[in-house]
Amino acid sequence: MARFQLKVNLAYARWGDDRASTTLIVLAKFRRLEHEVELANEELKQERAMGEAAKRKAGRAKVVRRISEEKAKKKATYASILQCFYLNK
Repeated sequence: MARFQLKVNLAYARWGDDRASTTLIVLAKFRRLEHEVELANEELKQERAMGEAAKRKAGRAKVVRRISEEKAKKKATYASILQCFYLNK
């Protein structure tokens, strides 16, 4: 609030009292726009964080899939070895 009050005081000094009401309106609009920018930046940070989390989750899913494929391949290899062993008896 002190920052806003400082801007108001500077505006009075620059423009004089005849435009004081206009100055307050302009500064209020500027403050509202600053607040909207802060909210947009916060939303952007949250979206980036969610994107990073999704990337990590996708990376983990790829690793799990690769491990399961390797296990399936290993089981298939063992099955073919056992099948050859039992067929050759």
